[in-house]
Amino acid sequence: VEIFSASLEEDLDNIQGTLHQLNATACEQAVEMILRAPRIYILGFSTSACLSSIMAHRLEPYCATVQVIATDAGPPQAALRLFKSTPEDLVIAISFPRYSKLTVELLGLARARHAKVLAITDSPTSPIVQFADLVLYAKSERRLSANSEAAALALIEALCGAVVHRSKNSLRTATDLTEWVLPYLYDDHQQATIKSATAAGRKVRG
Repeated sequence: VEIFSASLEEDLDNIQGTLHQLNATACEQAVEMILRAPRIYILGFSTSACLSSIMAHRLEPYCATVQVIATDAGPPQAALRLFKSTPEDLVIAISFPRYSKLTVELLGLARARHAKVLAITDSPTSPIVQFADLVLYAKSERRLSANSEAAALALIEALCGAVVHRSKNSLRTATDLTEWVLPYLYDDHQQATIKSATAAGRKVRG
């Protein structure tokens, strides 16, 4: 249990450190960049790919177009997707130690297309900072591994929460989304009704 406690304490320290270094102006600008962009590309590889997917999932109901740039079809396909970006679009790049070289290279392509770049990373020395119009920092220190994603995830959740709060018709969108996906969600009462109906059917057949 000591290892569990030490690990959780590290994550708490990272979250607290991230909270204390938040810049109010940068947070506001990040929300505005997301809400104004007609298309959002979210870029992250290795462990940052998980963060990219979560962020896309949170933003998708409230933004016009959200795409995760992944390498499932190889780097050329990822580059091709960014080739379609415009100066009005936003690229959100997520990168933490150990930094992905591919993320850096693709950001260079995005800047060549004059797309706006929001970086989420750990330090001003991160290689993606040089490409960014705006940077949000999350502490990622970890003694037993390269880094921890806990604070980065917390920061992304906070950013997405602020976007939802500021977006138009957010309550209506959330209601419509819930109604849309409800048939595909597990519900104890619904499952109990199904089991009861199935049992009754078996008795009739028997």
